[in-house]
Order: sequence, then structure tokens, then C-alpha cells
Amino acid sequence: MKITDLALEMTERANGAIVRAARATPADKLTWGPDGARSTLEILQEVAGSAMWPVMIALAEKAPEFDPDQMHQVVEARKAMDTVDKCEAELEKNMQKLREFLNSFPEERLSEKIELPFMPDMVMTRAEILFSHYWNTTYHTGQICYLQTMLGDKEMR
Repeated sequence: MKITDLALEMTERANGAIVRAARATPADKLTWGPDGARSTLEILQEVAGSAMWPVMIALAEKAPEFDPDQMHQVVEARKAMDTVDKCEAELEKNMQKLREFLNSFPEERLSEKIELPFMPDMVMTRAEILFSHYWNTTYHTGQICYLQTMLGDKEMR
């Protein structure tokens, strides 16, 4: 199996898990979050848009900077995805682009390294970056599941 196939397979599975977790959250609690934490809907909004991160980062010769104004615009644009259905539709739209990207990514570039702007001295191979949406989605699925336990839901789904 090619690494790009594995990245896609794992990412698709993670996307299904986060949507299932969001749908298991009571509709009237989708926008609830404990003080200082994001809600299920806010988390899902991020994940729906972040499917494009591997495309943007893995193709760049240098990882793009994320200035505060740019991030504010991204967060504001996410607010249009005000339901799980809208988030899922956006996720699927972005996943189609990610699928095309992963299916065409040149294998000879997988070992190249790139410095990321998120943390000081964070360097990853392009192969690792191809898994970044998978990682982000899995991480955020855990957050949604924790929010659900705070709401009293202890059932595994």
C-alpha cells in the first residue's frame, strides 16, 4: 500500500468518526462548551476547513504564515457552517480536493522536510504532513467525546 493511500484511508475513517460524534451530541448542546473551550459545532467547523491544510502546506516550498487577521477571517467564514449537515458538506467538498491531491502527490517528495509555523522548530516530512488532517480530526473527535461526557453521555458509539 502506498503511503498516500494509507493517509487517505485513515483520514476518511477519522472524518466518519467525528461526524458520528457530532451527530451524537444533542442538537440543543451543539453550541455549548465549558468556559473557555470550543463547542462541538466550533470544533467541527474547524475540521471541515482543515482538510485543505495538507494540500496548502505539502505543496509549499515553505509553510505559509498565519497572521492574526487571516486567522480571524477564517474563523468568521466558518460561522456560515451553522449545522452539522453544513459542516459535513464542507468537509466532503474539501475532502474531494484532498483525495485528488493525495492521489497525485509525487512519491519522490515524501521525504522532503518543511518547517511549520505552528511551533518553534517544528519540522516534518511531507509524508507526515499528508496525515495532518487525519491527526487533527482524531484529536478533535476526542474533544467532542469529552464534551459529551461532560453532558452526561457515557455511551460508546
